[in-house]
Amino acid sequence: MLVDSRLCTQASKKEIKFRLEVESKGRRKDIRSLTNSTKIQTQPIPLYVETSYSTSCGNHDIPPQCGNQESTLCGQKSFDPPSVGRSFCFKLTIFNSHYQLDLYRNKLLLNLSKMHIINYIKSKLMNDIETNPGPREKLRIISLNCRGLGDIDKFRLLLNKAYDMMQKSKLIMMIQETMITNSRYLDLAWQGKYVFTPGTGNSQGCITLTHNDVTITDIEHIQIRGHYFKLTDTNIMQTLIVNIYAPLGYNNAKNEFFNNTLDVITNYDGENVIFGGDFNITLTDRDSLRRQRTEAEKRIAKNINTRITQTDLTEAFLGKEGHTWGRGKTQSRLDRIYTRLPQYRNKKLDINWALIKSDHAAVILTLEHKHKINKRNEHIKLDNTIVTNVQLIQELNQYLEDQMTQTTNIQNLNLSK
Repeated sequence: MLVDSRLCTQASKKEIKFRLEVESKGRRKDIRSLTNSTKIQTQPIPLYVETSYSTSCGNHDIPPQCGNQESTLCGQKSFDPPSVGRSFCFKLTIFNSHYQLDLYRNKLLLNLSKMHIINYIKSKLMNDIETNPGPREKLRIISLNCRGLGDIDKFRLLLNKAYDMMQKSKLIMMIQETMITNSRYLDLAWQGKYVFTPGTGNSQGCITLTHNDVTITDIEHIQIRGHYFKLTDTNIMQTLIVNIYAPLGYNNAKNEFFNNTLDVITNYDGENVIFGGDFNITLTDRDSLRRQRTEAEKRIAKNINTRITQTDLTEAFLGKEGHTWGRGKTQSRLDRIYTRLPQYRNKKLDINWALIKSDHAAVILTLEHKHKINKRNEHIKLDNTIVTNVQLIQELNQYLEDQMTQTTNIQNLNLSK
């Protein structure tokens, strides 16, 4: 042990010998301090302990003792505060931190290496298969009380909007309170298939619009307040469609109407069901705003909720808020859509007040197929069979000649001016 002679000129040999003995004891205590490192680190130690002592021999400024630990004094050991033990434990903690960091880095590199191998094998197995083939096939279900379609302009506007929606996804549009008695305009203007229930006056008449590549069978009318039928798509998947406009009031007639309708769904032996329309009743207290529900309404609503639960139908408004009918500041949720479509998942629900002029909003439910990919081609393609049909070619030639004649006449008229 080297002792600085400049600092110890005033110290006696006895004092130096005593401190050397203390040093040998201190080495043994440093070893024991390793076992108490956790205890030492948790002891509150003033900040000045590690910096306030002096190493000048014979004149020591020793801070208050904090335990029986040791610190360095004049290059030797003395009974000082636990600065040395704390310093040692601090160095040990830094070592452990670096060790844990190295372990984490090695583990991360190992995981990255595994991920690289997995992705490489996956890319080889996939070969030229597209990993993102496109969006899932969508189905759009709409329920709308149109409040009369006697105005041709209003009828045309609604059909045009329905056609635009049909170009983007499959469509089931259930319309109530149409107030029309015949389907002549539908035959002329709608470019898909439909089911029509005639009706005049308030609360009568229903129409269900759908796309063209389906088969509709087993059509049944529910008086003049709706209908139900079976729809089979190109995948031979059959779905029961039920479109209703429930009667007003809260009497036995209304209760019987819902019981008969829900009996149809209960007795249906298929898997897929779409049930929607204007129920003309609120089923829960949250469905009304600034309007009190009567006891008769609550009684009928309780029966409807019980019967719907038994049919295993899922409500489109599940977990959603909003109202579909309004008059002044009073609002209610009267229009609903229920589904039982295991192959689809609910994607989005919209309440659209601008689809058509009415006191009801359109309820628009968008569903996404769980497996099927949308392969619809939006490009226009000509029918190649036209060139093999002699009669069609003659009609086309005559049409082109007429158009060219008109063009020539218009051009001559412009030149004469």
